[in-house]
Formats: sequence, C-alpha cells, structure tokens
Amino acid sequence: METTMDSLNRGDPKPIFEKYLQALQKGLFNQASQTTQEALQAGLLPETIYEEVFTPALRMVGDWWEAGQATVAQEHLATGITTYCRNLVYSKHSVALPVSLSVGKVLLTNIDGNHHTLGLNLLSDVFQWRGWEVFPLFCSLPEEEVAAATLLYQVDLVCLSVAVLSQVESAASTIKALRQSNWEGLIEVGGPAFIHHPEKALQTGADFYGQTAIDTVEKATQLLKARV
Repeated sequence: METTMDSLNRGDPKPIFEKYLQALQKGLFNQASQTTQEALQAGLLPETIYEEVFTPALRMVGDWWEAGQATVAQEHLATGITTYCRNLVYSKHSVALPVSLSVGKVLLTNIDGNHHTLGLNLLSDVFQWRGWEVFPLFCSLPEEEVAAATLLYQVDLVCLSVAVLSQVESAASTIKALRQSNWEGLIEVGGPAFIHHPEKALQTGADFYGQTAIDTVEKATQLLKARV
C-alpha cells in the first residue's frame, strides 16, 4: 500500500490535503503542523502547499460553516491552525528580492467590513515569490483610505478581498473611488464571496477576478506586462 510520503515523492499533494483537511475538521493542531512539515520535508513546493492543501481545505471548512455543519469556533480554529502552518512554510521558503527585480508593486487590502486576513497573507507570499513588491495593508479600510494609499505608494495593482456577498456593493464603491482618483493601475477582486458566484466579481468594476493565489498573480503579471 502506498504511503503518504510515497505519494509526495511522486509530487501528488492529494494525500497531504486529505490528512490536513481531517486535522482541520477535528481541530487537531499537532496533526496539521506535522502534515505541513511532511510536505516540506518531501520537497513539495510552497506554492503547491498553498494552492493544493491550505486553500481547498479552508474553502471546505467554509462550505461546512455555510451548510451549518461547522460552528464559527471551528472555522476560526481552522484559520488559526492554517495561519501557523502558513508561517512554517513562509519561514523556510521566503527570500527577500531586490527592489530592482520587482515585477510590479501590489497593494493588498480588505473591503471595509472584511476582517479576514489569511487569504491575503497567502496571496502576498506568492506575489513576493514571483518577484512583486508587496504592500500588505490587509486591514479593513474605508474606500477613501484605499484610494489614498494607492497614490502614496504608487502601486501598479490593488487586490481587494471580499468575504461575503453582502460586501460586493462596498467593493464596487471602493473600485469606483479608485477609478475617480488620479491613480491608473489595475484592480483585482477575490475572496470567499466569489467562490460559488464568480460571475459577480466583474460586476464590481474590477479588471479581473483571481480564483486562487497563483491564478491572481499569473493574471496580474500578464496584464501588467501587456501595459508596458
């Protein structure tokens, strides 16, 4: 019978995802951190851990919560566990890149009223690993503060995280404020609100929707290069 490590050696993250998801479902911090260490020791790429383990596991927990199959406490514990495990991955693989090699500048923030930051942490890591200079505001900010920050830091891209559908209108208002300022960069929207309703993302007026961290960074890089 093939073991988890055998699968990892073949580059298959599915067994590690299943083991990690089980840990989140049961609230087992030690199992989750051990599973993350196993993935790192087997040489699984950090982006793969984010994309194929952390992100789908958290989305599954979110689906359980929406279906009434998980409590708010269980969802928060899953977030806390994954925050710690994300730090394990980041501490082993993050490398400071010279500003001269920067692909572009990206500002990441939540829509006003959204206080979840883990998704933006994962996204900021991938941007950094792909050569972007990152401005991680993260916190829930009024739209005028977001607009002011884009001008202050002269960023090329703003990524807005939207947690629930009730915040879509706020996202559209923030994007309108950005368009009306003197800033001329790109705008991306993403977050849990659009997982099952991707068609609503572009209704906000954003330039594009990022389904996952890698999808977001790849689209952003292509769009920015096309502007040069």
